Amino acid sequence: MTNQRIPTLAVSTPRKPEVVIHSNDAQIQSQTADIFYEAGDYFEAMKSYQRAIEIDPNSGNYEKWVESLEKLDKNTKHKAIENLEKRLASKPEYVHAYFSWGLALHSRKNYAEAIEKYQKAAELKSDYVRAYDGWGLALYDQTKYLEAIEQYRKATEVQPDDAFAYNGWGDALYAEQKCAEAIEKYQKAIGIDPNSGNYERWVECLDKVDKNTK
Repeated sequence: MTNQRIPTLAVSTPRKPEVVIHSNDAQIQSQTADIFYEAGDYFEAMKSYQRAIEIDPNSGNYEKWVESLEKLDKNTKHKAIENLEKRLASKPEYVHAYFSWGLALHSRKNYAEAIEKYQKAAELKSDYVRAYDGWGLALYDQTKYLEAIEQYRKATEVQPDDAFAYNGWGDALYAEQKCAEAIEKYQKAIGIDPNSGNYERWVECLDKVDKNTK
C-alpha cells in the first residue's frame, strides 16, 4: 500500500494559484480560498470557501465566504447561496452551519438575512440556545427591543444559565427605560458569570432606581 501525499498549493503569480486543488480536505480548500482572496480573485475564492463549507458545513469560514459573495454580481451570489442551501438541507445535523452563516451576515449588519439563518437553526434544533442568542442580538441591533426580549426569554427557557441572554435581556429593558427590570436581568447574568454582566448599565440603573425611591 502506497502512502498518499496531500498536494500542496503552488502560486505562480500574485493574481491566482498555479493550480486549483481538488481535495476533500476542508482545510486545504480554505487555504486555497485565502490565496485567491488575497489575490483579489473573489469568484475563485468564493468557490473554494464554498467547497470547504460543503465538505464540513459546521466549521467552514462563512465570514470570508460572505465577504467574497458580496463582491460578486447578484446572479452569481444567488446561485452560490442556492447551492449551499441545498447542501445544508440534506442533513439536519448542520444546525451549527446555519448559526455560523447567521453570524457572518450579522457581522456585516445584514440583520434580516442573519435572522433568517438563526431562525433556521432554531427550527432544526429547538434547544439550540445560540440561535436564540444571535436572533435576540440581531433584533436588538435593529432597536427592536421588545422582540429581542422574546428571543432572550426563549434562550433562558432552553438554558436557564445562559448569562449572555440575561445580559442581552437587561440591555433591551434598559433601552426601553425599564431600569428596575433591567437590574434583575443584569444581576442574574452576573450571578451566572461575573465576567458577562454589563456593570456600567447595572450601576446606572441602580442609581436611577435609588433616586426615584427617595
